[in-house]
Amino acid sequence: MAAKKWYQFIIDFINSILKPKPPVIPSYIVEVNKRDERIAKSVSFDMIPARDGTQSLEDVPVWAYAGTNPDDWNGGNTRGPLSVRVKANDTNSYELKVGLDAYVKEPDVQAPCQTGVKVSMLLELTSLGVTLTANGKSATVPCKLDMSKSYTIGIGWPPQKRQGCLGAKLDNVKFA
Repeated sequence: MAAKKWYQFIIDFINSILKPKPPVIPSYIVEVNKRDERIAKSVSFDMIPARDGTQSLEDVPVWAYAGTNPDDWNGGNTRGPLSVRVKANDTNSYELKVGLDAYVKEPDVQAPCQTGVKVSMLLELTSLGVTLTANGKSATVPCKLDMSKSYTIGIGWPPQKRQGCLGAKLDNVKFA
């Protein structure tokens, strides 16, 4: 019996060495012109803002667009290929702005956007539409997306025309 336990210990030890470890994404502090964009269908993260959300700042914690060219994002106002912007509306809500084809939709999600108050976010692109979930509350803009195409999702400082959540700390960032 002892030999069998020793043998299993050796196998478990070798497997633990050979098994790839998931990448560790360190804390991400939002700085001007620093961004992380990836071809993805979703991103989730915990954010602690460094400033309160206001209509005048319109801080953008996350965005998405069709394809891989940042010029196609156009601040989230585009009509045509998919363009998504999440913005801090005020101290108590985020706006999910989705531009696609002939329309732009802008539902709000009630979640704190206050200095030092953590909010967990998830932005998802599916064949049925775009969903923002913040602290368990969701808003969806229904639209048909071709999931065989490439979509870029970004965090940090947006590529152009808008500002990011300057100084915010993002943890547990997971693109999928």
